[in-house]
Amino acid sequence: GQSANERRIFVDDQLVASTDLTAKVDAVMLAHLPLLLHPDPKQALTVGFGSGGTSRSMVLHGIQTHCVEIEPQVPAMASLFERQNEGVVKKPNFRLILNDARDHLHAGIDKYDVISTDVTNLQYKQNGNLYTVEYFGMMKDKLNPGGIGCAWIPMAAITTDELRTLMASFQSIFPHASLWFMNNADTNFGILIGTEGPLKVDYERISAGFRNRAVANDLRSIGFRTPLQIVHTLHLDEDAYRRFCGDAPLHTDDRPILEFSSPTSFYRTQETFRKNLAATLELRPKSLMPFMVNLPAEKTARMKSDFEASDRFMKTMVHFMDARQERRSSKKKGLLIRALRTAQAGLATAKEDPARALFYRSIIAQISSALRSMTRR
Repeated sequence: GQSANERRIFVDDQLVASTDLTAKVDAVMLAHLPLLLHPDPKQALTVGFGSGGTSRSMVLHGIQTHCVEIEPQVPAMASLFERQNEGVVKKPNFRLILNDARDHLHAGIDKYDVISTDVTNLQYKQNGNLYTVEYFGMMKDKLNPGGIGCAWIPMAAITTDELRTLMASFQSIFPHASLWFMNNADTNFGILIGTEGPLKVDYERISAGFRNRAVANDLRSIGFRTPLQIVHTLHLDEDAYRRFCGDAPLHTDDRPILEFSSPTSFYRTQETFRKNLAATLELRPKSLMPFMVNLPAEKTARMKSDFEASDRFMKTMVHFMDARQERRSSKKKGLLIRALRTAQAGLATAKEDPARALFYRSIIAQISSALRSMTRR
C-alpha cells in the first residue's frame, strides 16, 4: 500500500509519477544508464517530466538537459516533488519544452547525445505511438554521432508476444539494441539501449560517474553502490535480444498492432511479468566479460560473483511468482520452499547490498507466513 510520505501524480486516473522506490529506480536509471554508457555526453533529452526525477538525475552530470512534456499540469506539480527533483526546473542547464514528443523530434532542430523516453504504460491513450518504428526513427534522427537511444518498456501487463513486437520495433531502428533489467530492486520494467555500434561497457567511464559525488549519492539512493552492480543489469545483449524477438511483427504507425492487442493484457500483471522475466532470463548471457572494456584485472573475480548475485535475484522473483500463482496446495508448498531456499541463498550473499537484502527479507517473511498458514490448515 501507499505509505504516508509517498506522493503520486495521476492524469486521467493513470499513475504517471510516484516517490516510491520502484518509480525512483525507473526515473534515476533512465538518466544514469545511458549517460554512463556514453563516453562524453554534452546534451540529453528526456521525454516525460513525471516527478522531475529523470531530469534532475541528468542535470547532475553537468550537461545541458531538455525535457519535453505534453501535459502542462505535470511539471506544474514539481514543487510537490522537490525531494525527488531538487527544484530542477530552476537549474540553469535545464530547459522544459511543453509539446508533443513526436512533434518536438520531428520539427525540432536540437540534436542530443542521449534521448530517454519514459512512458507510463502502453495502453493509455496514444502512448502506443511512442513505441512505433517511426517514433524510434525520429529518436535516431535527433541523435548526434555516437548517440544513445533509451526507452522504458513495460515487462508486466503485456504478453510475451507483445514484448517481442515492442523490442523488435526498437531493434529495427537500433540494430545494436540491448535490454537492461534493474535486478537490484523489486521492479517490473526494462530499459532498452540502442548504441551506434556493438555494445561496449566501459568500466572506467562508469567509475568516473561514481567519482561525481552527486551522481554517486543518487545511485546509492536506489541501491547501486558499485559500478559492477550497474554492469550486471545488462539482461540481453544484441544477439540474445534478436533471438528473443525472432520474427515478431513490427509495431508501426500504419499498423499499430500493440494498440489493439495490449489492452487485453493490462490487468494480468503478475502472470505476464513472470512469463516475460523467465523467457528473457533463459537467454541471458552466461558472462558479461565479452562486453567489458577497461576492466581492472582485480575486478574479474567480482564480475563473476556479481553476475551470480544478479542471476539469483531474478530467479528468486520467478520462483516466488510461481508459488503465488499456484492454486493447488500440494504443489504450492513445494514451490514456496524452492523460493524460500533461493531467497535465503540470495540473502547470504547480500551483506553489502542493502537494497537486495531488503527485498530478500520481505520475500522470506511473506513465504514464511504463507507456510505457517498452510501448516495450520
